[in-house]
Amino acid sequence: MSTFSAFRNFTATLVRQETTMPVLLVGHGSPMNGIQDNELSSRWRKIAEDIVFFF
Repeated sequence: MSTFSAFRNFTATLVRQETTMPVLLVGHGSPMNGIQDNELSSRWRKIAEDIVFFF
């Protein structure tokens, strides 16, 4: 069985939900943004805290 077939079989068993999860897709830019402590990383940290505390 191919990986795609296994995925299709798995998703066919899932129950459809009426609510949706929020999604945030963002390009990370430079990999250093994940390592350095700068204004950008501070803002991302704040956004993550806001999202976690919202739920």
